[in-house]
Amino acid sequence: MYINIIMAGFGGQGVLTLGKLVCLAADSAGKNATFFPSYGGEQRGGTCNCTVVISDEEIGTPIVNKADYIIVMNEPSYDKFKNSVVSGGTLIINESQIHKSEVLEGINQVRVKSDDIAAEAGNRLASNMVMLGAFTGFTKFVGEDVVKEIIKESMSSKKQYLETNLNAFEKGLGQGE
Repeated sequence: MYINIIMAGFGGQGVLTLGKLVCLAADSAGKNATFFPSYGGEQRGGTCNCTVVISDEEIGTPIVNKADYIIVMNEPSYDKFKNSVVSGGTLIINESQIHKSEVLEGINQVRVKSDDIAAEAGNRLASNMVMLGAFTGFTKFVGEDVVKEIIKESMSSKKQYLETNLNAFEKGLGQGE
C-alpha cells in the first residue's frame, strides 16, 4: 500500500485536524504515515492544506505534487488542486461549498454535501468529520473502528464535541461509496 492525499480548504474548516486524524489512524493500524501541513499567516479564514502519505514501506518524503486522493473543502482549494490528482485518482469535493461541475478526464469525483450533513449531525463545523467518514468509507485505508478510536482519543479534552463528531463521521461513511 502506498497512497498520498492532499486536503485543502480555509483555515477554520478543520483541514489540518482531518489530516492529523488520517495520519494517526494509519499509524494506529500499523502503517507508516507522514503529515505535512501548510497554511498562510492568516490561519482562520486563510487557505491551508496538508499532505498525508500512508505506506506499508518506509516513506521517502512527505511532499506530494500529484495525489491519489484530494479532499477539497472550498472553491479556491478546488481551483488550486483539481489538476493535482493522478490519472485514475479521486477528488472528494465538499459540494456544500463547491458548485462547479466539471468533467475531469480520468479523475473520479465523489461529491459530498459535507457542511449540510454536518449541520444535520449537530454542528456545521464538523464538516471535516463528514469528509473523514467519506474518505474512510471510500478508501477503506483502515477500519472505521480504528478511526472512531482516534476521534475519541483526539477529543478527550473536548468531550462536549465528541458525540457530534462521531455522528458526523458515521453520516459521512456511506457518502463515498
